[in-house]
This record gives sequence, C-alpha cells and structure tokens, in this order.
Amino acid sequence: MSASRATRALLRTVLLVLALIGLGIWLLMRRGATVPEPAGQPAAGKVAAPQGNAPAPIEPLTGPPQLAAPVAYEPRNGVLEE
Repeated sequence: MSASRATRALLRTVLLVLALIGLGIWLLMRRGATVPEPAGQPAAGKVAAPQGNAPAPIEPLTGPPQLAAPVAYEPRNGVLEE
C-alpha cells in the first residue's frame, strides 16, 4: 500500500515540476512580445506636462525617510504592556 502512495506522490511531484518548467518557458516566450501602450498614456520614462490646475508631479525620494531615535521602554506601574 505504501508503494502505491509513494508512486502517486512521485507522479504529483513530477507533474508540478513539469508545470513550473512549462510556465517558465511560456513566460520567457511572452517576454519577446511587445505590449501596446494604452491610448492617451505617455510613454514609459516620459512625464507629461501638467494640464490646467493640476499640481506639478513631485520627485521620488532619494533615500529612506529619517525616523526618530528610539527611546528606552519604561513600564507603567511595574506592568509590561504589549
């Protein structure tokens, strides 16, 4: 009985591995296809000028935000809080 169970487990494993390999090949083949850009959207890397009263776009951060320095934990009335 355990041989049959082991055979089924091996078959499932092989099928999953083959499915993953097939998915990888499919994704690699799709990578060569070009994706058309939606109408009215600027091309990637180009920023459209603001129109009308729209605010100007802000630049992304150049580094991580600065956090306040940590302080020592002080229990209240001798009880640790979570």
